[in-house]
Amino acid sequence: MSDNASVVPLMPEADFEYDLAAVDIRCRASTLQSWNAQLFRNASIKGLPEEISHGYIQSYAFGAARLFRIGAAHAVIMHRAGGARAPVTLLLQLNGQSTARQSQRECHLKGADFTFVDSSVPFEFEASGDHELILVQMPRSVVFSRHPNIRDIMVEHFNAAGSATGMIWNFVTGMAGAVGQLDSTARATILLSLVELIGTATLNTATGKSRGTGHVRRALDFIESMFCQPKLNAICVANELGISRRRLDELFIESVGRSVSAHIWERRLVRAAIELNFPSKANSVTSIALNMGFEDGAHFSRAFKKRFKRSPTEWRLEAGKRSEYSLCDT
Repeated sequence: MSDNASVVPLMPEADFEYDLAAVDIRCRASTLQSWNAQLFRNASIKGLPEEISHGYIQSYAFGAARLFRIGAAHAVIMHRAGGARAPVTLLLQLNGQSTARQSQRECHLKGADFTFVDSSVPFEFEASGDHELILVQMPRSVVFSRHPNIRDIMVEHFNAAGSATGMIWNFVTGMAGAVGQLDSTARATILLSLVELIGTATLNTATGKSRGTGHVRRALDFIESMFCQPKLNAICVANELGISRRRLDELFIESVGRSVSAHIWERRLVRAAIELNFPSKANSVTSIALNMGFEDGAHFSRAFKKRFKRSPTEWRLEAGKRSEYSLCDT
């Protein structure tokens, strides 16, 4: 069997399952390198043994995200900077041991541990011996829109033993076993649920360190529960927290990188874009605009085009052309 014959081309836009057991043992290392090159264009593998006894890759799209379940031998993966639109990756260690390194941070993982990495920044992942992982690549626009300060917990160590962190672990591992049987609408719902769960279970690590960051956390949660209300504005949020709008804007700019008003409009626009990704739904563009807190369709269309560089109607027409309704190109 030749090397070329053994290298199975992948279809990164579709669900797939590939097992190295079907590949001649002499060609498994080159096949794994080829799969990696097709799936993770900014990553390279080093330190593979000359003969690989086993290995597999399973991958499923859900909403604008993608889940990988990977089993492999010892390897070092070097990931180059992926750019401003690179996904946020949730990494779960099913078994074996590994180490993630990024931005002078280091996290050691064993079974039932997990961490987050920012694919826009170079990182290194080293697996010691045989291991199994779940990787969940989530669109940056969706994650950062809901949790702008998630960057503070990159390469932090989390374990499934905690009550809140255990919910993330159980949700993702359960999803890995069931996502292949779900349709695209159900998969998109899973993504939104996961993003919400990440916030409730982990962001207290990043935001509970001072009174100021506590205000930001409370404001983010309040905005998330109310952004579809047309009358919600920065003054409403400040009144809810019992502080001045000026002070809340200062805290937001310092922690989130934008003002309270800008965050409210960003949440409305991103959620509207998600709704527009489903052409089969009967909701009109105007109906979606009103449901997301915009007072009229014209205002919504102008704001949407400024944010996504295309009109809402164009965005909806292009939904079928985007990979699993991806927001990654925004």
